[in-house]
Amino acid sequence: MNPVEAFLIHPDINPLILQIWGPFAIRWYSLMYVLGFLFSYFFIYILIKKGKIKVTETELSDIIFYAFLGLIIGGRLGYILFYNLGYYMQNPVDIIKIWEGGLSFHGALIGVIISEWIYISVLKKNYVNYLDVFCIPIPFCLMMGRWGNFVNGELWGRPTNVPWGMLFRNAPGNLPRHPSQIYEMALEGLLLFIILLLLASLKHKPRGLIISSFFAGYGILRSFVEFFREPDVQLGYLAGSWLTMGMVLCIPMILIGAAGIYYSLKLNKRNDLWA
Repeated sequence: MNPVEAFLIHPDINPLILQIWGPFAIRWYSLMYVLGFLFSYFFIYILIKKGKIKVTETELSDIIFYAFLGLIIGGRLGYILFYNLGYYMQNPVDIIKIWEGGLSFHGALIGVIISEWIYISVLKKNYVNYLDVFCIPIPFCLMMGRWGNFVNGELWGRPTNVPWGMLFRNAPGNLPRHPSQIYEMALEGLLLFIILLLLASLKHKPRGLIISSFFAGYGILRSFVEFFREPDVQLGYLAGSWLTMGMVLCIPMILIGAAGIYYSLKLNKRNDLWA
């Protein structure tokens, strides 16, 4: 038996659920984003109905709406600037072809932070208080997004000989690879979500602790997975080393998160958005 046959084979899941017309279609990847936003909405909605947080339903709807805009715009611009600027400078029309994929988490995060800062500033309320609450469901959304990556058979891992190595049809070399999308689902998705839930269950919640833990936790977990994930082909390893663009973009998150945790615990000022 060929040794390769002992490894797993990526399931041939059609990324297209329903073709509507032309570029308009329902795809697994886009559906995961929609379900992620719905989960976020109802997660916060339940907290409101249970009297856990002092947030109105109008604020909830507005924040989810602006988060969606920030994610799409920031995620697309981030991917273009961080990962494939040369290509899009030569093919500017492709910038709007979001249905073909190409969103950056770090760009999306920046977009959401800016859009929500503008909205909360208009309300003249404490921005960090809201970040502490609304960041909690984000890892669950990330988990669903990584499932979309897995269905598409993209963002595969590096070649490996581990028993759970997987053959991805679109990957070069016909080599078994780490299913890094699953690693990200488990770590920066499920594990980080559980950590934030545990912090949210604390009786005394220092302002900034949850959002800072999200920043640091994501940065550390994503950097760890980068050791198993194949770097983007157009970038490769940076400076000829083991460093990847994903790691570089996570460094500020780890530093900001660590500083935020330190000052949050030092100041120990309660987040009064929680009831």
